[in-house]
Amino acid sequence: VIIVDNMSTGKKDNINPKAEFWGYDIADVDENWDEVFKGVDIVFHTAAKARVQPSIDNPVEFDRTNVLFKRGLVNETMLETAERKKLNATFSVERAEEALIRAHSRKSRADIANEIGQLEVQSRELDLEDLTMRAPFDGVLLNFEPNVGDCVSRGTLAAQIYAPEAKIVETFVFVDQLVIADSVGVVVNNPVNVIRVNGQICPGTFSGVETEANLENQNVKTTIDLNEACARSMFLNEAVEIETLPKAK
Repeated sequence: VIIVDNMSTGKKDNINPKAEFWGYDIADVDENWDEVFKGVDIVFHTAAKARVQPSIDNPVEFDRTNVLFKRGLVNETMLETAERKKLNATFSVERAEEALIRAHSRKSRADIANEIGQLEVQSRELDLEDLTMRAPFDGVLLNFEPNVGDCVSRGTLAAQIYAPEAKIVETFVFVDQLVIADSVGVVVNNPVNVIRVNGQICPGTFSGVETEANLENQNVKTTIDLNEACARSMFLNEAVEIETLPKAK
């Protein structure tokens, strides 16, 4: 804190000893201006001649003191103010440049994140395409009660679809028949007849013979692929009779 006062009234003993004191008249401070206000950032102008009565008796002198100080303060601080403005403007430009660099960096990261997001969306769309079932489809839908918006996880059974022309028949043969499989005809890729209740004979082919037997019943499960033309007219879970044919030599 710097105090400038000509002590025309008052006592110096009343001044805080921690403050820097200059015994100058503010109206004549021009010659000591640089020295007094060196490094000063803010000036609180409270200078005036004391007591009201003298200001009434000699208003010109009181006004002169105030005007001269203001004029000197403005003249001396103009250059400093301009330099400060220039410095502040320089700092503002530097901060703006730094902010621009940061903005470019954030934009680059955002662009990368956007590209990653687009790739993830494409991946999800492909997954959705794989998991989406649309009608019409070439087959019969079983065990399915649709609800709008239902979703299922990959690998989860949502429904069963089968093609009418691709039916199979599962049956069992006794183990002792497999001992003479060639003569009985229970051999993979060997023809077999599937006889319906109405007497229609549907040709088929053994497509599978399991290797593990049911020891209690002494039988083995086999699978027969039906002829496509006959399969279309056969009902699901329809009771049939199997006629094996000896393996051709």
